[in-house]
Amino acid sequence: MGASTFKQDEAAAYSERARIWLARGDGLRPVSERMFPHLHVRPGQVVVDMACGPGWTALEMARRVRPDGLVIAADIAEGMVQVAAEQADHHALDNIACAVMDAEAPALPPASADALLCRFGLIHFPHPDRALRAWYDLLRPGGRVVVSVWGARERVRPLGIIVECIEQIAPHLLRDEGPLWFSFGAPGALAGAFRRAGFVPLGEEHIPLPRRFASVEAFWETQTAYSGRLALLLNQLTPREYAAVRACACAKARTYCARDGTLVLPMDAVIGWACKP
Repeated sequence: MGASTFKQDEAAAYSERARIWLARGDGLRPVSERMFPHLHVRPGQVVVDMACGPGWTALEMARRVRPDGLVIAADIAEGMVQVAAEQADHHALDNIACAVMDAEAPALPPASADALLCRFGLIHFPHPDRALRAWYDLLRPGGRVVVSVWGARERVRPLGIIVECIEQIAPHLLRDEGPLWFSFGAPGALAGAFRRAGFVPLGEEHIPLPRRFASVEAFWETQTAYSGRLALLLNQLTPREYAAVRACACAKARTYCARDGTLVLPMDAVIGWACKP
């Protein structure tokens, strides 16, 4: 499957999970809290929340730019945009504009935004460098961009374990998929991507987010239900391959079991921020 096809299919997969995410709550709030200060937003500004998901970060940004500012909540998945719009109505925030939009070619005028944030979206784009160049164009001079991604595979074990098993049992699934979750996990990787797009990198921070699961079975069910991209990959397996990947992943996860049967797997996020000169 080529990258462009993957992008379209992934949008549908995430649309199906929009309400699952909403029901389970924002487990990544600690990452958002570390991202917000680096945006330097103030009332009256225009902020773009790219790959906004169900709207958690857009809601917070909308409160910070009131009364005259605007937040554009954009996502390629129509279901996510719909949920984000519903959340804006529920919280009586009338300064959020929700739109279905391709992050690699956003339908926004050049130099029209003061800041842009993207929480765990860049790692899913087929051409992340293309997205960053587009974001550079839509920001005003001095505008800031803040991005969060997952860390290196060895520090993101809930996903890393399953990817390793797919590579072992059905490597053809990953051959043409473009960037994986861990593409920007190495130190300095985000800064390099910012520079290629024309930005001036300002900083980078690694945030430990260990994940706890009640059991090995809970690990598998939670991880595969939450991630639309992972579900899309697993759906391409034959029943025999799926069973083999599941058995492989659960065996690897079992090595993280504590005495009480719970699992604690390391999971690191990376935040990077930059500005347009």
